[in-house]
Amino acid sequence: MPAKRTSAAHRMNVLLEDIQSKFEIVLEAVNSSRDYLDRKFEARFVAIEERLSNLEFAVRQNSKDILALREDVNHLRKDVDLLRKDFDHLRKDFDQRQELQRIAALERRVDALEKQRSA
Repeated sequence: MPAKRTSAAHRMNVLLEDIQSKFEIVLEAVNSSRDYLDRKFEARFVAIEERLSNLEFAVRQNSKDILALREDVNHLRKDVDLLRKDFDHLRKDFDQRQELQRIAALERRVDALEKQRSA
């Protein structure tokens, strides 16, 4: 019986060693996969962070540009308001000149009529 126990214990030890070596192989494969994924993800994270930095820079630059454009639009609005006022003033001057020309034409006609009557 002791020989049977020894051979059973020996077989058990052999099985345990086999299981342990297979477990070590699986563990090594898992660690290798993890290292591969870490390297792969690290490279992708670096690329994503670079793209994000570029996008953040572009957003900051666009925000500055938008503020500058807003200022330009405000200046243009003020200029348009001034031009409208100038135009209204010129229109009034023009209308007054036309009225004066009409009046002058009427006065000439009246003068001509008066000359005809008195002649």
